Amino acid sequence: MASISDVAKLAGVSKSTVSRVLNPGSSVSNQTRERVEKVIKELNFKPNNFAQGLKKNRSGMIGLVLVDISSPFYAALLGGVQSRIQDKQQELIPISSFGIQNKEIETINTLSAYQCDGLLVYLENALTPQLLQQLHPNLPPIVTLGQAEPLLSNNSVQVDHELGGYLAAKHLLENGHTRILFLAGLPRYPDASKRQRGFLRAMQEYDVNATDYRIQTGPFSEHFGYETTCELCQQGHNFTAICAGDDDIAAGVLLALRQFNIKVPAQISVIGYDDSFHAKHTFPALTTIRQPTFDLGETAMEQLQNMILMPSKIAKEILLKPELVIRDSVTNIK
Repeated sequence: MASISDVAKLAGVSKSTVSRVLNPGSSVSNQTRERVEKVIKELNFKPNNFAQGLKKNRSGMIGLVLVDISSPFYAALLGGVQSRIQDKQQELIPISSFGIQNKEIETINTLSAYQCDGLLVYLENALTPQLLQQLHPNLPPIVTLGQAEPLLSNNSVQVDHELGGYLAAKHLLENGHTRILFLAGLPRYPDASKRQRGFLRAMQEYDVNATDYRIQTGPFSEHFGYETTCELCQQGHNFTAICAGDDDIAAGVLLALRQFNIKVPAQISVIGYDDSFHAKHTFPALTTIRQPTFDLGETAMEQLQNMILMPSKIAKEILLKPELVIRDSVTNIK
């Protein structure tokens, strides 16, 4: 196996020059860089990334805390993160916290103990000063996803969920719907609360009577959408539209309506949120709000890489915008 000395000898340069070529951003003339890279390719030289990391006081590892890696939403986010590290000589350690607050703290501490160069953290629960005291004393650079956590980091990448909730409600209102059932996520989830604020803003903007719509909260799950819609159908209702807090809830809604032979959108319209993989495969295809999930992961990883290189110069919150995706589950009743 070729060594750095072999590369240096064949390229006619010093070992330190080869090292500079291997390190992005180092000062090397284009002519020298091309000559060294050509020799590296000819010898099939593989640098020892671990040894290089030790010299720079870096491990080359990035920790990623997600709610549930098996979920399509977090799988797409993970894809965005991975797209930024393919050629960066970095390894990713993803761990699911399953939305359990103690597990979130434990996972951050575990990844910090692994001496990760930085962490991407998606928290389901708000961090308190008391919980902050339980964290590892030497935290690496951190970027939070989904929500800002100033107690943990001044750097975050979020989606404007209030805008998303507003867009969903506005689309129903513009299609003549005012008798709307909003199946929102639980209030303890910051993104659910923001979507609900956006929904209410649209109701106020269009001067909808508060007795015309209803808000019911529950977990982001197909089961919640299914059970709630079954109860609604059994009791009878006068809603013309259901606004689901996410696409999983919407999938449960569509299943229940199908079982009760209620046609969508002819008899009732349904709109979701997320634009998950299954949204375009439901029947009818689901009109929904698209979260830029891949971009969320990609942008957060880019921000973390900048923090690792220049930790004192980065401190910002990035807000990504969702968009309406019109398919077949909402009809105009004007």
